[in-house]
Amino acid sequence: MGFDANVARRFTPATVFHQNLRAHRAVSSLDDTHFGAWFSAEQPYDTTLVEMPKETERLLMTLAMARAAAGSGGRLILIGRNDAGIKSAGRHLSEIVGENQVLDFRFHARALVATVSVPASRATLDDWESVLTAEVAGRSLEVHSFPGVFAHGRVDEGTRRLLEVLQLPTGARALDVGCGNGVIGAWLAAGGVRCDSVDVDAVAVEAATRTTGSASASDIYSDVRGPYDAVVTNPPFHSGVRTTSAVAIRMIEGAPAQLSSRGEMWLVANRFLDYRTPLKEAFPHVEMAFEDNKFRVYKARRS
Repeated sequence: MGFDANVARRFTPATVFHQNLRAHRAVSSLDDTHFGAWFSAEQPYDTTLVEMPKETERLLMTLAMARAAAGSGGRLILIGRNDAGIKSAGRHLSEIVGENQVLDFRFHARALVATVSVPASRATLDDWESVLTAEVAGRSLEVHSFPGVFAHGRVDEGTRRLLEVLQLPTGARALDVGCGNGVIGAWLAAGGVRCDSVDVDAVAVEAATRTTGSASASDIYSDVRGPYDAVVTNPPFHSGVRTTSAVAIRMIEGAPAQLSSRGEMWLVANRFLDYRTPLKEAFPHVEMAFEDNKFRVYKARRS
């Protein structure tokens, strides 16, 4: 679960499962690949490999999913970097799968192996769902979420700031890219805006589908069909444990091609992430719609 083609080919026959669309497409040449929010095994596996996710809650959910796919007495191997918390992950592995030991360690990473002995529990995606009713910028929303999805179990403060100033006319067509749990799309739909919600993470797509009624997988703009009147986003700024602006900049650079001639991009970001330069390089008109000591909301227009 979550490995590249070279690793998968060492285990033949092998089933490869990804929750990330980009990673899934990178191994699409393999015979048995799957993409989705949750993997259900038709028959138990003798060996299961898991690449450690960043968040502890997502790790717990992933281990439970992998445990449900493993047969009694099978092996589950968890691989991760030291700076991502693999050294302390053994406790969770023991609680969910069985007693573990270090299989190997090198290159600032290690592999832990556990023999399946703990009964499977919380073995479906529904077991991990969080549902929140929240008032957001004057509209009541029911927000569904899962571990590892941005702002799990809450409405992000930056998203609130964005929606407090966002103005789109009824009937407009919008794209919420990197939609997470679907708050933006649900809020826009409640105001009469037609919104497509997309995310690269299948678990986020499932959360947003439950929140908005419809969402789909896309690696930023890979699977969307414009033109839109607006692209709206609260972009991610983490890759693993690193802070990065790379995804947001890709969103900005690709946005004009998805917009109508007078289309707009609305983007909220933490104040320490300054996106004025890439926005001005992509759009002729850029303004600050909101600013305080924590967040900035940018509004950029094609013409």
